[in-house]
Amino acid sequence: MNEKYPQSSGNGCEKSNKDDFISLFLSNQRRIFTFILMFVPNRSDAEDLMQETASWMWKNFDEYKPGTNFGAWGVQVARYKILKLHNRTQSSRLKFGGDLVDLIDAKAEHTLDSASYKIHALRKCLSGMNEQNRRLLYLRYEEGLTPQKLAQMVDRPVHGLYKTMARIHKMLLRCVRQKLIAEGDE
Repeated sequence: MNEKYPQSSGNGCEKSNKDDFISLFLSNQRRIFTFILMFVPNRSDAEDLMQETASWMWKNFDEYKPGTNFGAWGVQVARYKILKLHNRTQSSRLKFGGDLVDLIDAKAEHTLDSASYKIHALRKCLSGMNEQNRRLLYLRYEEGLTPQKLAQMVDRPVHGLYKTMARIHKMLLRCVRQKLIAEGDE
């Protein structure tokens, strides 16, 4: 099967070390998957498309030119996979015309770029936060502890923990907004 997919700019260079692929893919995986979800609302289908996209990118990584935008390359590959899926499922009621796909694609790119600036700002704000507040956020959101379990773990009343978390959220929001304004990204 000889499919045509976008290649990175340039002649493409051979890469012997696929460890670079893993690093680049992991740092762009969420962006590519978010793009897919914008066109394919069924999570199972979206996950299948993500697998197909990742597999194609892995097999063709030697076509990727180091230093170019890996995420944009992945989004383009995903876009072709999405179009291929829509062509296969022509019996479905919902059809995407080329103009609509281009419009959604442009909006998705803007949204994804904006999100990456916000994530970068959030990371900066988190790194400047005191250890106790970072730990509370980590336990709540990374470990998935309920407020009740977290309050019990840190030996505080639930009501007091809610107030503390609200204060932390407010502080983070203010910090992120300030960083975005300072960098001209809001």
